[in-house]
Amino acid sequence: MSTTTKASSTYFPGIDWLKGMLILGVVFVHTLSGSMLEHILYAFLMPVFIFITGFLLKEEYVENVPYRKFIAKYTQRMIIPWLIASVIYLLINALILDAIVWNAMTLVNFFLYPFYHLWFIPGLLIMMSLLWLVVNRRFNFTLVLVSSLFLSIAWFSYLKHWHLDQTILYWLGDKRFYIYFFFYALGFYIRNNPAIDFYKRVPLIVSLAAIAFGCLRSVGFIHKLIPSSTSGFFFISLNFGIITLCLNRVIRSEKFNTRFTDFCSKQSLAIYLYHYVPLLLLQEPVTVFVSNSGLPASVRPYLIAVILFGTACLTVLPSIALLARVEKINQWFFGNTAR
Repeated sequence: MSTTTKASSTYFPGIDWLKGMLILGVVFVHTLSGSMLEHILYAFLMPVFIFITGFLLKEEYVENVPYRKFIAKYTQRMIIPWLIASVIYLLINALILDAIVWNAMTLVNFFLYPFYHLWFIPGLLIMMSLLWLVVNRRFNFTLVLVSSLFLSIAWFSYLKHWHLDQTILYWLGDKRFYIYFFFYALGFYIRNNPAIDFYKRVPLIVSLAAIAFGCLRSVGFIHKLIPSSTSGFFFISLNFGIITLCLNRVIRSEKFNTRFTDFCSKQSLAIYLYHYVPLLLLQEPVTVFVSNSGLPASVRPYLIAVILFGTACLTVLPSIALLARVEKINQWFFGNTAR
């Protein structure tokens, strides 16, 4: 790919606000269960977050860099914190919740199918590895983008419903990176190709219309008004609208930034890894409490979500802020190194 130094050094003042809001959105969506709002949020939070992750990767860090060197710098930043968090969740499930069946596959599944939300780090490492291969083996990037786009649509519409884990594909681990590689590659491609500026010509009304159309997928899914085979197109429409909106209205703006979102952006990995600890421990008692409250059934899931989200924010965020002051914890558990 042809790039310029100017493209790689451009400052994007709204990125931290966007990352901070996205990671808080991820925390919130993990408190929801089966509601229409959960389907809408789930459909764009990870794609947009992964798009931003690819967008922040400069080509100079990838091109003509040996793979071992490329991936090694993420050992301290992601791999070790992920391993520590995985062990912590394993211990919570084993010692507190008694939810672990110890057998020969326990260790295998520890890596192939990590606990709940922890699939993201192995998935991201796979996406990074694929991107390194595409860049350094000089594959046609446009062809890769188009192919991964069709794979994303196909996966969201058809493949995710198949029982792939009952085949030899079980040994490939969590397959969700199939959905998201397109967004990671697209973010990288747009950032490092200043000539790729089509999004600048997307009017605000078009972005909003694409978002509205994408949200119809969740409405149709809940009420069974549309066939699941079309859901991939709604998925792409929703993310097209949000990504173009972010590129044109958010990442170049300084007006959104706050100390709170800056903190959430800087500690996004720590928040992602550990936000589920209070949710794991409190979800059942909170659900029982709200279920016995006498409130209408339609209101209960949202009250549960508000209670759990508030609890996670009031416990995890201050804990991270406090523990991050200890250099070794900030480094080994949260993946932040002194610069």
